[in-house]
Amino acid sequence: MKRQWDIEELIEHFTLVEDDLEFLANKTGPTRLGCALLLKCFQYEGRFPPTKHDIPRSVVDYVAHQLKLDAALYAQYDWEGRTVKGHRTQIREHLAFREATNLDTEEMTSWLVTHILAADQNLEHLKVVVTTRFRERKIEPPTTDRLERLIRSGCHTYEQQLFAETMQRLPPSTCTLLDDLLARSVAVAEEEEQVQDDEPPLTAVETRRTPITWQDLKTSPGAVGLESVLHEIDKLRVLLQWLIPTFGE
Repeated sequence: MKRQWDIEELIEHFTLVEDDLEFLANKTGPTRLGCALLLKCFQYEGRFPPTKHDIPRSVVDYVAHQLKLDAALYAQYDWEGRTVKGHRTQIREHLAFREATNLDTEEMTSWLVTHILAADQNLEHLKVVVTTRFRERKIEPPTTDRLERLIRSGCHTYEQQLFAETMQRLPPSTCTLLDDLLARSVAVAEEEEQVQDDEPPLTAVETRRTPITWQDLKTSPGAVGLESVLHEIDKLRVLLQWLIPTFGE
């Protein structure tokens, strides 16, 4: 939750309405103030604040003023005991929410893979998307760490499925060329590791290598020159070997 709030934002998001006051009717003192803050924060974010100090002072002051209580009473609210756990349960029931289960996280991962990850894999964006989705389903999302693990798992699953589907669409001849290229790349890398301590570094002219390796395809052309142009032509020839069997002449 952000730390700075202006009065218009406080009024919009943290004003206690009649239904809120009825819910708080049987509570007094620090218990009343603490429960009211939990309630309004949950209504705003769809989840409870992780720690007591995550609720900004301006929010505490605004809610305390509405309850005609001293904001300093919030320091007396027991954040770790049975009272706060009971309040969380009561608030979930009052707002018709429930805690996320393992099945919920599995379904959310599947939803991400099917509907979202093809267009966006930014972690921060996805955290907002997933939290909003949980809220729409009236489910309290898991902790931030578990939420990130859920998203990373979804991204990994999506990538594996994409790779598998891509490989299935490639003709056997292209797959063979790829396997040969990767095997050649491994062999070249091993040879270079063995000699790098015994021989001087290669000069720019000597860096052109035939046959082309997988690592060569990922490198940038570098400075323009005869050797770099010939090297790029060699790389294009390798790529054409894949494209012609895949897409035809």
